[in-house]
Amino acid sequence: MSYQLRERNPETLEQMQSNDVSVEANLLAKKSRMRNKKRVVIKEETSTSDGKIDSLAKSVERIMDRLENMERKT
Repeated sequence: MSYQLRERNPETLEQMQSNDVSVEANLLAKKSRMRNKKRVVIKEETSTSDGKIDSLAKSVERIMDRLENMERKT
């Protein structure tokens, strides 16, 4: 950020503050875009088979819990 501000070489304090605000806004916008791109990549990487495996694992866990509860009752 400081490099970008030094390149502009403002003449007044007001110009310096204005430059600082615009550079900071641009950096925040870039970070936001990068976060959104990362989210999209993660969503693209997951396949439906992963979801099915997760669902199957949860079902097996529920069955195991039920079996344990039945064993405790007897």
